Amino acid sequence: DYAGKRNVAKIVDEDQKNYVKVAWLGNPTLPTTAADCDAIPTCYSVSDGCICDTAVSDTSVFGKSSDIGSAFDLYSKLFTGAVLTSDDHRSLGHCGIQDVVVYTTSLNDSCSNFSTETVFSFKDHQNIQRNLKNMVSTVTIVGLNDAKFRNV
Repeated sequence: DYAGKRNVAKIVDEDQKNYVKVAWLGNPTLPTTAADCDAIPTCYSVSDGCICDTAVSDTSVFGKSSDIGSAFDLYSKLFTGAVLTSDDHRSLGHCGIQDVVVYTTSLNDSCSNFSTETVFSFKDHQNIQRNLKNMVSTVTIVGLNDAKFRNV
């Protein structure tokens, strides 16, 4: 951040080959040589690394409004933003969560049944409006089932 207005997340590192460090879930065994990489059917080696197929899985974080104590719970566990549109989203109201308005695009959602389509709208501790989807997105390296990271 050259303007000095916001702090850049610590996962961003100009010295990393991929620019953003991956926050692995657990301690996966990753291929370290071209031979290790090529031995995995869903991967192939390149001059400076290993490229593998990936699979993305999206799951709900909160199941119902009583699972949420405050907007801080949302801010600390949800990382996927959402754009709210009046044509697509309907309001479920506050659902008993102070300073939060709940929206959804799913006809099955209610305050007692949230899905990955549920969006929580609130102002964070810096008074910035946040619209966060009720989901965690996990990326798995196909062929290496212990190699997973949270997609943020």
